[in-house]
Amino acid sequence: EMIGFMRTMLGSALKTNPSLTFAVLTGCLRIANESIVSGFNNFIHFGVSESRFSDCFGFTAEEVDALLHKACLSHKKAAIQEWYDGYHFGEKTAIYCPWDVLHYIADLQYDPDTKPQAYWNNTSGNAIVKTLLKQSTLETRRKIEALIDGEAIEETLCEDLTYDSVYASESNIWSMLYLTGYLTKTSKEQDNGKTALVIPNKEVRTIFTSTVSTWFAESLKSKDFRAFVTALWEGDANSLQAMLTRILYDTISYFDSAETYYHGFMTGLLRGAGLFLSSNREKGLGRPDLCIEDMERRQAILIELKCAQKKEDLAKKAEEGRKQIEEKEYAKGLPSQIEHVLQYGIAFWKKECVVSVSKSRRS
Repeated sequence: EMIGFMRTMLGSALKTNPSLTFAVLTGCLRIANESIVSGFNNFIHFGVSESRFSDCFGFTAEEVDALLHKACLSHKKAAIQEWYDGYHFGEKTAIYCPWDVLHYIADLQYDPDTKPQAYWNNTSGNAIVKTLLKQSTLETRRKIEALIDGEAIEETLCEDLTYDSVYASESNIWSMLYLTGYLTKTSKEQDNGKTALVIPNKEVRTIFTSTVSTWFAESLKSKDFRAFVTALWEGDANSLQAMLTRILYDTISYFDSAETYYHGFMTGLLRGAGLFLSSNREKGLGRPDLCIEDMERRQAILIELKCAQKKEDLAKKAEEGRKQIEEKEYAKGLPSQIEHVLQYGIAFWKKECVVSVSKSRRS
């Protein structure tokens, strides 16, 4: 019904309209592949991979410079470039997203201290990224992790997509992410017929990381953590280590730095397991990374997280974390009702971890 309506409307507007000289249709997908234009076919298509009109998809660097100069905001160029630049259309580089640039400049007119934000994120539900995560295999998750880390992935792209075929294969989803601006091609040409894709800027990376973070939290809800919680309270380091490693291999690193990622990973994991915890709260002579208190059973868990530079240092780093809890006397900051304390040092290296634990009884 909609196709029939659109065919009639577009035919009247673009083919039999005597007042029309020239028209432009824009969209993510090649409109020629939809049957709504069967009534008129004398148009020319220019896709994001073609060089002609490639500077018309957004603002060029020169246009942004002129705009910032006019607004007396040239000192904001670096921030705008980091957040909203990076799109490659055809052979043209340094294309900025006009929606974001204009919104940010408008906000700066009212508040000069306004920080860049993901304006584009508010215009989309990011369903395509969510679908990719839900349908992802281990290899897909590795590709997403590489993209968030600033690396490029190589994919065979299809620009002749229709909406009903977008989710038919993972390859089509990567193509859709490219066509809709979530990914852009690098300037480096590939000899294998594939296209090297990267996340274009900080704004889109923020969208990816927030979507992955939400996916991670939702995926935890469907897991049974009873064995994990039991091992945690019993101080079973070997079981915890095995379970954490298994979960790490099934998730995606979605934070900028390793230390922040592992902290977020453990926080989400423990909360997903139904445990109430505090993070970086002052106790004793410092701030333990994580603290779990069970007032009913008069017991608590203190966790210090470490990152190893190489796999061989995991055990050493885990032991350092556990000793730090003792040396900084974190347990002294626990409520007086707590009688038993488990002290965990957990060290991470990529998808591997080592757990060190000791038990103490407070007098």
